[in-house]
Amino acid sequence: MRYQKNTNSDVTINDVQFFDNYVPALEAGSYYISVNHELTTDKSKINFDARQEILVSAPQFTLDSTQIINKYPPLGSTGKYGEVIPHIVFKDPALPWERFLSKKGTPWLALMVFVENELNNGQSHSDKSSEISINEFLKPATTTLIGDISKEKDIDGNTTCRFINMSTKIFKDIAPTLEELPFLSHIRKINTANRPDMNLHEEGLFSVITANRFATAPTPGNNSQAIKNIVHLVSLEGLEQYLSATSNLNKYDNVSLITLASWTFLSAPDNLKDFKTLLGNLVLSSSNGTNLDRSSYSLRLPEPKITNTTNKIRETIIKRTKNGFVPLAYHTRSGEDTFAWYRGPLTPVLTKNLGNTFPTTDAALIYDKTNGVFDVSLASAWETGREVALADRDFIKKLNAFRNQNNNTAASLFNHLHSGHFSNKNKKLKKIHTTIQENFMALLTPRVIREIGNIADKRVIQKNSRATTASVEEFTSIHTFLEEPDVQEKLKKSITKYISPVADWLEHFALLYPIPFDKLVADEKMLPPESIRFFYLDMNWINAGIQGAMSLGVDSGKQFLFNRLTIEALGKASMVMKMIKKNKKNARSTSPKMMCGFLLRSALVSGWPNLSIQAVDKNNQSLTIMRLDHLSPNVLLCIFDDVPKTIELCEPQESLGFGVSSNGSITLRKVLNDSSIGTRIKTIPIRDLSFKQKYCMRSAESNVLNIAPSDPNGLIQKIAKELKINNLTPATFAIQMIKTVEAIKFDSQTI
Repeated sequence: MRYQKNTNSDVTINDVQFFDNYVPALEAGSYYISVNHELTTDKSKINFDARQEILVSAPQFTLDSTQIINKYPPLGSTGKYGEVIPHIVFKDPALPWERFLSKKGTPWLALMVFVENELNNGQSHSDKSSEISINEFLKPATTTLIGDISKEKDIDGNTTCRFINMSTKIFKDIAPTLEELPFLSHIRKINTANRPDMNLHEEGLFSVITANRFATAPTPGNNSQAIKNIVHLVSLEGLEQYLSATSNLNKYDNVSLITLASWTFLSAPDNLKDFKTLLGNLVLSSSNGTNLDRSSYSLRLPEPKITNTTNKIRETIIKRTKNGFVPLAYHTRSGEDTFAWYRGPLTPVLTKNLGNTFPTTDAALIYDKTNGVFDVSLASAWETGREVALADRDFIKKLNAFRNQNNNTAASLFNHLHSGHFSNKNKKLKKIHTTIQENFMALLTPRVIREIGNIADKRVIQKNSRATTASVEEFTSIHTFLEEPDVQEKLKKSITKYISPVADWLEHFALLYPIPFDKLVADEKMLPPESIRFFYLDMNWINAGIQGAMSLGVDSGKQFLFNRLTIEALGKASMVMKMIKKNKKNARSTSPKMMCGFLLRSALVSGWPNLSIQAVDKNNQSLTIMRLDHLSPNVLLCIFDDVPKTIELCEPQESLGFGVSSNGSITLRKVLNDSSIGTRIKTIPIRDLSFKQKYCMRSAESNVLNIAPSDPNGLIQKIAKELKINNLTPATFAIQMIKTVEAIKFDSQTI
């Protein structure tokens, strides 16, 4: 944890840096550049003028929802949120400061929390908002207060916006004051290397806006009913004169605010879907009542209960399911309906590399003669590779270009040895890559130069032709030529420069991007709700799939030979390229020997899509995350480049929540910019959860914080006094309000 003033400083994985703001050089709006030049002559003066308008664009009435990284409490969740202050995290670090209120650095956005009866009814039953054109919104009734907003020139007034409406009393009771607003927004910087690819800021910067109000929870004695809380991100543009404790709103009955984002959640007396509880559910889902069942963390079916069969068959079925196989309906070519065993690329056991080559899908079928059952795993992989390749027109073009280059290279090598223009010593395979230019220069002896003048002398050509006939007799067949081990080695090297486009696609395939989910997890019981399952990546399945993809267009023995020569090189190249992309500083020079990972199906994924993941090997070195992706809103796939000793799932630093402990206190932390920053000092009470004492709230009965820096009884001055510092900044204030990070660690015995 760090408080910095320079956003260019580096940050390590699992650390977080705080900054007060990220104020852009120009506020959103129209600007003009004027240039005047006066030209003076002996007789007159000539003026040249030019004026150019510049428009600095920024959100004003609407906001792209993809800018939102995290909302807390999560949308639609239920939990013990009465001790929590809602917040929202954005990709754009400058968003809260792209417009100014009264002075530069005062955010134009605020996060406001309501219960249902505090908002007037709108078109939406869920968040009480209504939709209207921008032009209509800017012409309210005389008794309705809106901000004094000047619509930007790049905004069409006929487009719609959303707004909420409330009484002036509710607005004054809840809305932050102008002097409080700077403390409700700040910047966090993290290392995004261990995060899902969500088009995050390249420097790992995020803007965070927090509410000034705790979520409303059930009162003591009424614990049976959860309370719905509604959160709105509102624009306060043009409302500066009404954002103070002494503002007079008597001439208005209600206030309308532009809302750019909203969500709802239920605040209950018990923890149901907070981060800590959801982490605990991952453990409980793998226990058998009282004891932790470590084997259930592997991606496999639960052990079946089998009766009415022999012990041998029962043992075979149990062994198959433990190894990750699933029985699936299978219709044979002879018309019989039976079942076959299938296992996808994610296995609970480490598989031995078979190194087989499959020219067709039938060649990849495995038949168990003892039990009369097919294993269709590799055959399915072969077909899957072929199917996804056929669906990708761009890959087919690259594959054809790659094959053409292979053919040209092989033909060039073959013709090299047949050509009468190369000396015998350069026809040896170790000289096979000697260039035409090099050989041409070597041939330019004084005698040859003299003979060039007499190009019509056929005797020279005939002599050269006869001299080469015997030396290439052993290479009369192109197939015999290609079977030579030295030729194959030279061919592999010569196509390296053309391998990248195809290797990119195969790397994509090897990391399972185009594979349908039902091929990864063949039965839902393998990955039940609120569970985590660990796996190894089966390279036999991947290799069979790659062979299926590469089988397109193979119409000759020569093409099949090219496939056999290049598939292994392609597989290695694709993994090395991925390592270099993901971890340039510590990239491995070889492809990973084994990969493993996990599938997480939980509300953790939807509630915290930017979940922090850290894995280390047996030497406590961080592993490279090869892939980290959301397969669905609540399913996360993570693949590492090796087998980890431990895997830690942690609450994302940029989404760390604000709030108080169960007794209404916060933990003060050191804010000096040295190695001790973030160290806990002591706890202080700021809120009485029994609503008897005021502490740092606007009133004893209120759940709205008093963070006015000018108030001696406000939270800002109280924290500054306890820390014995003169000024508390937005970043140092955020450090004091953050709740403890929640995390869970799985060790290799679990995995």
